[in-house]
Amino acid sequence: MRKSIAKIATTALAAPVVGALLLTGAPASAAASSAPAAAPAVKAEPYNRFTVSVKYPRKVRKGGAITYVIRAVNHGPYAADYYWLGGKLPKGTTGTVYYTGPKGTKCDFDSDGFWCYPPKVLEVGDQDFLILKVKLKRGTTGTATARLGAFSADVPTGAETLDKDLLLELGIKTHYWWKTVKTKITR
Repeated sequence: MRKSIAKIATTALAAPVVGALLLTGAPASAAASSAPAAAPAVKAEPYNRFTVSVKYPRKVRKGGAITYVIRAVNHGPYAADYYWLGGKLPKGTTGTVYYTGPKGTKCDFDSDGFWCYPPKVLEVGDQDFLILKVKLKRGTTGTATARLGAFSADVPTGAETLDKDLLLELGIKTHYWWKTVKTKITR
């Protein structure tokens, strides 16, 4: 009786798998009872810690412009190679957001604000800056409240090219350092 090559190949591939399943034979309940207790969860420290300062006007005229100067210092313990500066701009702004930062800085609106990605790695002890200028709508009254600062992510090696929203979806640890700033709108 002749056997086809396909039957021989299937048997050759299936035999080791079936044998491996038979040899790992400890019941699941026995394996679970003999396993050591899980170690308590350790809170991981962020790769970078920032201190943030924001300079801004305390008062602005109706329909005027507000300029924010954000400074962030990396206190480590590692160099920051994936960080953003910016944040949530005040409600009632109109037109283009103007920004100034280190050469090569790229900015855009994101799901949680206006963020800029500086092109350089920020070594421990170094600082970076970003200047944002927004114009208020003529009808905006009261207080213009912004939440500005720095964002960093503990990005594993090989994931440096992923965007901020994708990192959040993947569950990679992210950290915000915010300053809430308020500018009174006068007549």
